[in-house]
Parts: sequence; C-alpha cells; structure tokens
Amino acid sequence: MVTGRGTGQGGGVSDLPAPGLLEPVPARTALLLRRAVCRLLDEPAGVRRAVHVGVPHEVWQTVEDSPADDGLRVDVLHACLTRLTPYDGRAPEALVWLTRAGAMEPEDDDLAWASAAWTVAAESARRLPMAVVTPQGWFDPRTGTSRTWARTRRR
Repeated sequence: MVTGRGTGQGGGVSDLPAPGLLEPVPARTALLLRRAVCRLLDEPAGVRRAVHVGVPHEVWQTVEDSPADDGLRVDVLHACLTRLTPYDGRAPEALVWLTRAGAMEPEDDDLAWASAAWTVAAESARRLPMAVVTPQGWFDPRTGTSRTWARTRRR
C-alpha cells in the first residue's frame, strides 16, 4: 500500500492511502476490477450507470440514483460500507466502482464519486480503491491508471 507522509509533529495526517490506483496495481485489485468488467458485460439489460461498493462477484451494494450533492455521495458510500461490515466488525477489502457506457475518459460524475471515495477512505483510515468500469475496461479517473481488453474473457 502506498501511503502519505505525516508531518511528524503530532496531529498531522499520516499513513493515509494514496488517492488513487497507482502502478503496479495490486494483483487482487486488478482481478476484482476485471471481474467487474465481466459482470457488466453479462448484464442482460445492458450497461446502466450505477455505483457499487464491495467485492465484485462476492458481496456488494449498488446505488443507481446518483445524488447531486458531494456530501450525500460521501454519506451513501459510508452507508454502503457499513452494510457490508459483518457483526464482528471486520470490513471486507472493498472497492468502489462506477459502471457506465461511453469512453474511457473521466466525466464530471466519475470525478465526483472519486472525490467521495477518497474522502471516505481518509475518514475511515482504510484503503478504498475506486475505478470507472465500462465495457472496454476500467480506469481510475484520478490517476489515469487503466486496463482495457479487445475481447474480455473470464479467467
């Protein structure tokens, strides 16, 4: 995990997760995002815009109505993470992924959700990767890190 540096003078921010996916992308994160792309392609109703929090193909929460307010986006992500946490208090290694059609280029909504994910990661002192998933692949709108496939096949 890439972390930030603290001030060393007490009260400073230290050991916060990096604000985005950086190379090399952890193998588990890359695998989970590939699964998210495969799941998107398997949707019988086609590609729909939605935000998902959790672990692709395992356990996740989906939000289809995107709030216009930044604070509400943060609240939605916090609520989704809380619902994923079992009674023993151990939260799964969760991701945030936004599914949508279109080009693999950042849109305003992508950046708004990325900001909310970074805020939640910082507030909860946990790693919370975020990516935009399209039928062509996935990308992190903050760093530009991405993966694309000409033909996506399950592994």
